[in-house]
Amino acid sequence: MSALLEHLRRPSVTNEPPTAGTIRRNDVATLIWVAFVLVLGFGIRNNALSAGKVVTLGDDLLQITLPAGWVQGTRPLADAPPAAPLGPNEYAVSVWNSRSPSQFDATIDIHARHTRPGDNLATVRAALGLRRSQELSRYRELQAEAVTVLNLVPGTLITYAHVADPTRSTGALAPPVVVQGQDLIFLYREHVFRITVAADLATWETEATGFDRVFRSLSLRAAAVQEVLP
Repeated sequence: MSALLEHLRRPSVTNEPPTAGTIRRNDVATLIWVAFVLVLGFGIRNNALSAGKVVTLGDDLLQITLPAGWVQGTRPLADAPPAAPLGPNEYAVSVWNSRSPSQFDATIDIHARHTRPGDNLATVRAALGLRRSQELSRYRELQAEAVTVLNLVPGTLITYAHVADPTRSTGALAPPVVVQGQDLIFLYREHVFRITVAADLATWETEATGFDRVFRSLSLRAAAVQEVLP
């Protein structure tokens, strides 16, 4: 019995204080595990954000990849009048991010129509700029870049800003939002294409992953010559 009591009184090995080497080894193992979990989490997040769904305009006229999880439907830019009914050889797709952190949901609008006599990048850009200035409050074109899409098809990427009041129609009292947008225009297969992306300026970087998904599917590249507006 005395031998048993003596054995029980001895300090357990598991209760012995760890050595400095053991502490360092455990700390390193913990840091490695935390880093692994963070990298895994960021990978899952980026994969979810970059996932896309392919939509086809017309009879295989053009395929574009849109962000997965965005809501598809008719949702015009804030303060813009309702879109007119589509005519023959005219196509439109609109998606918006219902999880946008801003009151102004990030939107992607795609429109295509058959070319008309006199259509070229210059005339299409001029007409679009005039319409934007009439539809959008405080519209200001910031930059226009010469770009290429698809198989070196020339295009123009227009960056602009305007002021929107997305809660006005509901009667809510909220401050207006400064919106940044981009219009990508190009002529392809006898159609004029316009791809518009827009988001709250404060959340533009957050929404950029979804916008880049669209532009990457079109193989958007900067052209050799760029025009920068004052």
